[in-house]
Amino acid sequence: MAEVRKKTILATLLIYIGFAIGALNTWLFTHRGFFDVDQYGLTRVFNEMTLFIFSVSTMGINIVIYKFFPFYNRNLPEKENDLLSGSLAWGTIGFLIVLFCGWLGHDLFIRKFATKSTMLVEYYYWLFPCAYFLLLYTLAESYAWQLHKAPFTNFLKEVLFRLITTVLIILYLKHVITFHEFMIGFALQYGIIFAALLYYLIIKQRVGLALRFSRVTKKFYRKMLTMIGYVFIGNVIHAVGPVIGGIVISSNNGLGAAGVYTFATYFGSILQAPQRSISALSVPILSNAWKDKDINGIRKVYQRSSINMLIAAIFLFFIIWLNYNNAINAFHINESYLDGKPVFLLIGLYWIIDMGTGVNAQIMTTSNHWRFEFSTSVLFVLLMIPTNYFLIKKMGITGAACAQLISILIYNIVRIIFLWKKYNLLPFTVNTLKLIAISLCAYGVTYLISSNITGFTGMFITTIVFSVMFLVPVFLLDITPDIKPVVATIKKRLSR
Repeated sequence: MAEVRKKTILATLLIYIGFAIGALNTWLFTHRGFFDVDQYGLTRVFNEMTLFIFSVSTMGINIVIYKFFPFYNRNLPEKENDLLSGSLAWGTIGFLIVLFCGWLGHDLFIRKFATKSTMLVEYYYWLFPCAYFLLLYTLAESYAWQLHKAPFTNFLKEVLFRLITTVLIILYLKHVITFHEFMIGFALQYGIIFAALLYYLIIKQRVGLALRFSRVTKKFYRKMLTMIGYVFIGNVIHAVGPVIGGIVISSNNGLGAAGVYTFATYFGSILQAPQRSISALSVPILSNAWKDKDINGIRKVYQRSSINMLIAAIFLFFIIWLNYNNAINAFHINESYLDGKPVFLLIGLYWIIDMGTGVNAQIMTTSNHWRFEFSTSVLFVLLMIPTNYFLIKKMGITGAACAQLISILIYNIVRIIFLWKKYNLLPFTVNTLKLIAISLCAYGVTYLISSNITGFTGMFITTIVFSVMFLVPVFLLDITPDIKPVVATIKKRLSR
């Protein structure tokens, strides 16, 4: 666990460095006089549509990497290992099918978005190269995770990718490039980090790109195809969930409203950072635990992931919530984005629930019950699509956030019950209740002390007070078994 803890800390640190750069980019996008709300909304909706195209293009191949890597790794020399090359080829076939469907659906897209979101129509075809490079990168990233190289992939996706965006923004603000050229560069960013990762895997890690079917592929291809069939449908269905809100808003309310919505959801996604690193690191551990039938090991990962992610999510949620208005005013962000505060509240609760339930998705994906992952994905979207449509019509951008919160709550309750009934696995302990009590008390005290202090002074005092009121009890009460070893390591290094 010490090595996992070390890699988790490194990966999380890289993700937060990326979020700091992302926060800078968001500030540049939303600062008064730099980009207008529609331009920022365009970049956000562009990203969401890219994610949908990418998810469909994978055709379920990512699950094969997670599930079958141990068999390829243990039974084949690297030069005969065709898992990565086969995955990239399969993904390319899927992308070409989606590209053809995109060409057929161009006129429908224009009818849906030409009135409220004209700029989105202009960059429709640039969605596809962006999605393809994301597809290639994600498959290579999944393979790198199995090699325990999550920190490097986190650097590429969370840090380098955002630095490229920063450079593009600065070039645009300095009038070196036009907004049209900015959007083209924006669409091609994943190509750069994919090239960097492929170079790292082939040159540094000596990963082969075998062009012939291996004996492992020949042995397991029927199981792979069955699994891919389920997961492909699940990917398509599950991909709709995160993007449906922004797409429906841009179609009905315009890119400006989508910009306000995605601004608030961006700050909600900051809560997700530990989930990214912990999920990436847990996949190979869970794969081997299932292979060895180590239920106690799985329980340990489940409960530790739950409490660690919940601590981070709650801490970040209250820091952002307490400073939301002050930050927008102090950093001279367009006041239109204040309308997104209720959205952040609901999306923040969404991530707290999702992270508080631990790595349940990874547990099921790497188990023999991966079909249940498909079933819950279907349930998730069956909830998301109608609730988004009707609640956005009735409540605007807040309705989209409500739809996500309702859906994720039901979605995770079903998963928790399944793992509890099937394997007696629960993510929660008594420390979960202690943590919730600590967080509410810390919030109440901080609000009473700092609610009337504005500007940067108010932000500083609020952050310090809440941090002390929250983190000290978490440490003293041993809410997580991982915090004291981390503090001890830091003290040891500082004393050298």
